[in-house]
Order: sequence, then structure tokens, then C-alpha cells
Amino acid sequence: MSMDIWLTFLCAAILLSLIPGAGAISTMSNTIKHGFKTTLVGNLGLQTGNLINIIIVGAGLGALLAESETAFSVIKWGRGLLFNLPWLSKIPRGWHH
Repeated sequence: MSMDIWLTFLCAAILLSLIPGAGAISTMSNTIKHGFKTTLVGNLGLQTGNLINIIIVGAGLGALLAESETAFSVIKWGRGLLFNLPWLSKIPRGWHH
């Protein structure tokens, strides 16, 4: 790798690490609006999602999904069904507002 590419990558990595992501903004917003306990539950959810993502990457599922259109479609449609279930509207207001 040339020094120019490496320095460009380093600058981009530093810049991106300084910008808060969606999880950080969500955590700060929830803390201001709802307090520590509610934020803790949300933060545990974010960290659980991160752990699942790490496990999936470590297991090599990304390579499998890149090679298999059927596997990718199953994951895509399964996720869509999960996030659009009618029972999601039954969650109490305090948990999602």
C-alpha cells in the first residue's frame, strides 16, 4: 500500500471517528428526554445489535450472502416481515417515543 493511500485512509478514519453516529445521537436524545433507566434499556439493545453483527461477520455470513441470491432474499424478506409485524403497534408509548 502506498503512503498516499495509507494517509488518506488514516485521515478519513480519524474524521469519521469524531462524528457521532446514530446510536450516540439516539442515546443522548433518550437521556435528555427520558433519563438514565430508559436510556440504559435502549443502549443494551444497541449493544445487542452490535454483538449480533459481530457474530454474523465472524461466522462469514457476509460472504455466503454475497454468493447466494436465495440466502440474501430470505434474509431480506425475513427482516422486512419482522419489522412490519402488526404487534409492533401494540408496544406501549413509553418504549418507542
